[in-house]
Amino acid sequence: VHLALGAAGYLERDWRAEADGGFTAVQRRIWELEIGRAHTPWCPSETTAMVLNAVHQFGSQQLKDEVLAKVLSGHYRLCLGYTEPEGG
Repeated sequence: VHLALGAAGYLERDWRAEADGGFTAVQRRIWELEIGRAHTPWCPSETTAMVLNAVHQFGSQQLKDEVLAKVLSGHYRLCLGYTEPEGG
């Protein structure tokens, strides 16, 4: 399903701002309702988007070139890990 959403362009439109080709407010609301209606777990996508924003804002051009297209096509998913300072 994730690859199909990427191939159809939905992952990219969900991630991008409206001014950059993302969903309009109405399209976004319909998208959210349809995701809920289909019982699609969307939390992993929110995590991927959060990490992707950091890559987009702070990553080197090489990292952006490698990661952006793969994530938005659905081939990569990103995760976020935390550790405590004394956690080893």
